[in-house]
Amino acid sequence: MTHGIPTLVRAFRQDAASFGSDSELGYAYEEALRCVVSGLFRRSLSDGELRLRLCLLLLGRGSRCDIELTLGRVPSDLLCELRDDVPLFSFNVPEDSFSSIGYADDHLLSCGASLLEDTCIMFPDVVAGCVRVLLDRGEYGRAVRVCALPNGGDALRELLRSGPCVVDAGGARLVEQALGVQRAEAPYEILLSGAARTLLGEAPSSDELASMISYRSPLADELERDALALIDAGGVLRGEPALISYAGERWSELGRRLLAHREVADLLLRGKLRAATRVLVANPEDGDCSASVSMAILRIDGEIARLLLCDRETSDEVAYEAAKRLLCSSGAKGLVGYVECAEMLEGVLSGDIKQARVAASVSRAERVGDVVVQVLALTAGCVLDLRSGALARANVRSLLASAIASRAGLDYIARTVRLLGTVARFCLGEGPGPEWNEEANDDLAVVERFVCGAMLSSMDGVAPEGDACEEPPHEALWMLVVLCEGIGEFSPLLSKAMPVTWWRALKVARANLTRCAPGKETHDRGVPSDDSWRDGPLAHRAPIRISLLGGFAISVNGVRILDGQLEQRGVKSMLTYLALCRAMTAKRHQVVDQLWPGCDYAAGFNRAYQATSALRAAIAEIDDSLDPFVVGRASKTISMDTSLVCCDVDEFRECAREASDAQSDEKAIRMARRVEQLYAGDLYEPAMDATGYVALVRDELRELYADAMTSGAESSLRLGRLKTATRMSFSAVAADDLREDAIIVLVRSLKASGRAVEAERQYRRYERRLRQALGVAPSKRLRDLMEDRGEVNRG
Repeated sequence: MTHGIPTLVRAFRQDAASFGSDSELGYAYEEALRCVVSGLFRRSLSDGELRLRLCLLLLGRGSRCDIELTLGRVPSDLLCELRDDVPLFSFNVPEDSFSSIGYADDHLLSCGASLLEDTCIMFPDVVAGCVRVLLDRGEYGRAVRVCALPNGGDALRELLRSGPCVVDAGGARLVEQALGVQRAEAPYEILLSGAARTLLGEAPSSDELASMISYRSPLADELERDALALIDAGGVLRGEPALISYAGERWSELGRRLLAHREVADLLLRGKLRAATRVLVANPEDGDCSASVSMAILRIDGEIARLLLCDRETSDEVAYEAAKRLLCSSGAKGLVGYVECAEMLEGVLSGDIKQARVAASVSRAERVGDVVVQVLALTAGCVLDLRSGALARANVRSLLASAIASRAGLDYIARTVRLLGTVARFCLGEGPGPEWNEEANDDLAVVERFVCGAMLSSMDGVAPEGDACEEPPHEALWMLVVLCEGIGEFSPLLSKAMPVTWWRALKVARANLTRCAPGKETHDRGVPSDDSWRDGPLAHRAPIRISLLGGFAISVNGVRILDGQLEQRGVKSMLTYLALCRAMTAKRHQVVDQLWPGCDYAAGFNRAYQATSALRAAIAEIDDSLDPFVVGRASKTISMDTSLVCCDVDEFRECAREASDAQSDEKAIRMARRVEQLYAGDLYEPAMDATGYVALVRDELRELYADAMTSGAESSLRLGRLKTATRMSFSAVAADDLREDAIIVLVRSLKASGRAVEAERQYRRYERRLRQALGVAPSKRLRDLMEDRGEVNRG
């Protein structure tokens, strides 16, 4: 950043407080860098020196060969003088290479752009030569920035040699200028003009496209195929069929990315979400999403597929934001519809979208002809209307969106908005129409039939036969997320009719969307910030909270239910068992075997019903709108509604595993401290545990606690937090007094704290317990540690 230049060092220190918060330079550093650039091109220098310095600055890095390709033969004395007297550039003599300050981020070029204009006007051949070298090296983004300087037209003409890649790097406007200087008459130039106009938001008409393709079919030239693929990227938003497809020719990297995007987009528009994800995995957007339109589009495609599959975020959030910024810039404004699609979908699934945003998107999309964006915006508006109770407007919007989607051949989206329209009409008092008789076999059809059955059941009609398999419709879970929340009385109706397996999948989907929505800041992947864990990750969402660590307690909206109300009919024992079961679900016969082992099943089922009724009555005294149970009559199960009920054991398990598996010491300590807070004592032992299940879980949780405390103590010791390491290691030993890894970290922390006598006492106590329990001596590793035979490597 400074190469030791005193003025830059002083400016860097002046800006040190703000550095690192973002990628922008500090004001003082920018001003100092401009002063250095100004001195670099002082008029007292000869033309040869000015040409050489301009070449080095524009190229940013390279070799002596690159310089000679630009300027011809360069005298060695000029290079030696530059190496000795101009620290702005660093030279590697053995490798015969050079680089400039801030080359990776173009700091020098961006800060000195306004100061370079006169020099560039004096030497346009140098600018053109640098552009030629940059294009040959594949640095299209830097070539675009160099061409933005005064160049006399020669540099612009150089851009046409790699026109599609330059357009992909954000140079569509420069390509249009170059084609204006050199009249577009050849087939390649006409296609390249169409690609540039597509990215600038001036997409060619259908007739123009037909005339472009008619010039040469098939397109044998790689540049022509790439240009047409760029036009195709805009055609997706307009709902137009593909202009080009893979036919076995040798494709460039740009062409392969654009073909992958087109295939992914077509699959997404047909609802084939898993197939689209497979294509994305096979064609990752390896590179800087802020420097390539095709990479940015693929990144947006990945985000849309993730949202529709309700999957967790696994890629770089910074890359996603960079992709959005690029597609919203002036050099790619014709593709801003992709960003709007992702934001509309994100807003619908998270509930964070406004009517004004929907209206603006509909208006813009209608004006420019982006049919897909228009339909998605109308769909988002329909969902907003359903949630706000504007049912008539929701119905109108669904009819309009369905008509537009059908005309454009977007059948999957048309089915989606028809389903929303049917929900709106049902809420207005109508029943499902004849469209439910359509024979489709995808996941959306499964959801359609389920919604139809729920409607007919509520109207006391005869529901159609449902699917025998209870496999959740993974490619249409996003539709269930939309319909099962916030739509008046319809959402609870749909929720109660839902199979238990669907409920579990929906719970995971909601958690993924809540935790990992773009723009939601997290400190560690998959773990919310400390503030959000203060009352537990589910405490702010689940109104019914069960506490089993250190004793039994159940609260509703923060109000605790008195134990006396739960002592009868085995309520506490049943609650404990269900809360510990996976997904809080158990078969009815398992509940009977656990609580009433000597009872026949008919009487046991009746007792289970009485226990659930007693709990419902206790909860209703605080909030009569809450029903904690989901009873699966067909599957003969009893389940807790996990959207309403949470348990401290689930949070404890997650935090303990995060503490043991954390990639950073800071995170391990943070999670271990949360485990300390949660583990108020051993798991509550109910009055009845006939199968011994609760006892097994009790032992498992104690082991998890010891694991978390040991990991936290080791991380604290590495960071020099000796008191924390000692406290946590004592807790680990108290939980399991035969754990050698716990006693090792305890001894190390005590000795590091200057408490060698106490360390010796703990070691002797552990040695006695080990011999009494197992009849063995401590390991050589522990003995070496006590005998001070050097630092022992951590196992």
